[in-house]
Amino acid sequence: MSLKSWKEEFYPIRASSAEAIDTEEAALRHTELKWTGLLKENLEKHNLKWDYEAEVFANISDEDEYYEDDDYDVDCFTVGDINCALCQRHPGIFQCSACSLCQEAKNCCSGGKGSELNEFMEYGNASPMLKLIRKTLKNRIEVEKKEQCDVPE
Repeated sequence: MSLKSWKEEFYPIRASSAEAIDTEEAALRHTELKWTGLLKENLEKHNLKWDYEAEVFANISDEDEYYEDDDYDVDCFTVGDINCALCQRHPGIFQCSACSLCQEAKNCCSGGKGSELNEFMEYGNASPMLKLIRKTLKNRIEVEKKEQCDVPE
């Protein structure tokens, strides 16, 4: 198992691909899959860990220097806007207000103390962000169903 096998399971397409950002639900599902992969047990399954200093994945047996790169085939993966389908769907510094995840929790992605993203960046805990993503997805689907039911024929 490796970063390559992790990407095949949890990040099979780039966040910026049309398929990942076509709809808000598609972007949420892409994001959910990635964050599921960031759970400790899934990192360990692929022989990966979160490196708190470099903030990248690193093969557990690899003690070499890590290089951050957005190239799809490198041996590290940085969590950030470059590989977030929601950020790619709503690009720009002030576009977070259009993101359904940010609408659900105002500072979830700010990285500030106590934010869902900070829980992962500081402690390697993906659960708060994954919980928020799933809540947002559930709420979004419920709203869309209600809107469909309210459409007059």
